[in-house]
Amino acid sequence: TATAAITDGLPQSGGVNLLPANPLTSVGFSGGQFASGQGVNVSGMRFAQALQVTTHTLATNVWDIQLRWNNAAAIQANDTLFATFWLRNADPTKPEANLHIVFEMNGDPWTKSAAHTVSVGTQWTRIDLPFRAVAGYAVNGAALSLRFGYPAQTVQIGGLSLTDSGGSVAAPSLPQTQLSYPGHQG
Repeated sequence: TATAAITDGLPQSGGVNLLPANPLTSVGFSGGQFASGQGVNVSGMRFAQALQVTTHTLATNVWDIQLRWNNAAAIQANDTLFATFWLRNADPTKPEANLHIVFEMNGDPWTKSAAHTVSVGTQWTRIDLPFRAVAGYAVNGAALSLRFGYPAQTVQIGGLSLTDSGGSVAAPSLPQTQLSYPGHQG
């Protein structure tokens, strides 16, 4: 198995971009009855804009409020995918914000290749998440989702990328953020 050279945290292995050219403007948002989403300007980061999701009403399910990006290129089963993005809690009156990160099939049975819960504080936190595709997907056959169905909070997301390195790069050879959340043991 080949390993990828890492430059600025991103694999440099000729991977295929799986997101639209500008993921900040080409995103699906659901849950408007529970939350609002908008673009905001950012300073001091490698990216100038971020998406901000503010939850004002607790949803029944974590997936009732989500940002969702369909895959823009086909994916083969067992390909190594690498998601990277920055998050922060944008409400300084709260110590942390929570969200659920999922990569799944677009439809029944909603098979997941990745599913993680994370809590972040008010400082920007980089999330690096390598994983294997559990199935093959045609264009728009799967999606990366960030889910916000938690009590009132404001989360900002920026610097988002999702690449497919095929089967030539092992997921363990890529950087991975140790994710935590309230009640997490480990």
